[in-house]
Amino acid sequence: MLAGRIEKNPLAIRPTFAKVKAHCHEACPDDDETMHRVLSHLFDPASAPLLKLAGGTLAFCAHTGLRPGEPAFLLRLPPLAEPPPTTRQLEPGGLFRDRTGLLRMKVQRLKHGQNPFITLHPAAESFLSAWRAWLAVTLPDEPRLFPLGTDDQTTLNRALNTASAALGLPHFKPHGFGRAYQVKVRRSQGADDATIAGEMGQTTNGELIRSVYGDPQDLIGGQMFD
Repeated sequence: MLAGRIEKNPLAIRPTFAKVKAHCHEACPDDDETMHRVLSHLFDPASAPLLKLAGGTLAFCAHTGLRPGEPAFLLRLPPLAEPPPTTRQLEPGGLFRDRTGLLRMKVQRLKHGQNPFITLHPAAESFLSAWRAWLAVTLPDEPRLFPLGTDDQTTLNRALNTASAALGLPHFKPHGFGRAYQVKVRRSQGADDATIAGEMGQTTNGELIRSVYGDPQDLIGGQMFD
C-alpha cells in the first residue's frame, strides 16, 4: 500500500484470534479478611524468609496499587523533614509530607506508567513502619525496601499458591491480590475510574480499570472495602 501497488491494507480490518486474558478481578480476594489470612500465613514465624519478603511486597501492592515488580525499585531512605523544593531529584523510595500533610513516596513505574508518586494512607504508613522495623532486625544492611530481587512474578505467584493450598482458598494472582484489590477499595471510597487510573500510573484514562482490573459488578461508593 505504501508503494502504491494496492489501494488499501487488507489486514487493517480483521477479526481477533487471540485468547482474551483472564481479568485480574477474578483472581482478587473478595474481602480484606481473606487478604489477612493469606498474609498471616506468609508472615508466620515458621515461614521461609522468601515467603515473608513476598508477603511484604504483596501487602504494599495492596495498600498502594503498585504493579508487583515496582516495589523492587524502592530504597530504604529516611523521610525528608519538609517538602522538597523540587521532586525531580528524589530517588524511588523517597518520602515526604506535602503541604496538605499527606505522606508521599517517589516510585518508579513499569510499562511507561505515569505519575511517579503514590500517597500513603494511614494503614499503608502503619504497615511501612512495621516493615521497616522487621527489615532493621532481619536485613539491617539491605539498601532496598522490598528486596525480593526480581521484577517477574514467579516468586509472588509461588507464594500465593502456597498460601491458597494451605488455607483452602481460591487461586490468586499478584496483580489481582494487589492492584485489583486497590481498585475495589478506591471504588468503594467513591473514586471514579479515571482518577484511580491516574493514581495507579495508568495512561489509559480508566480504560484498563474498567476492562482488566475492575469488576463490572463493583459497587461505587459505600465504603464496602478498606
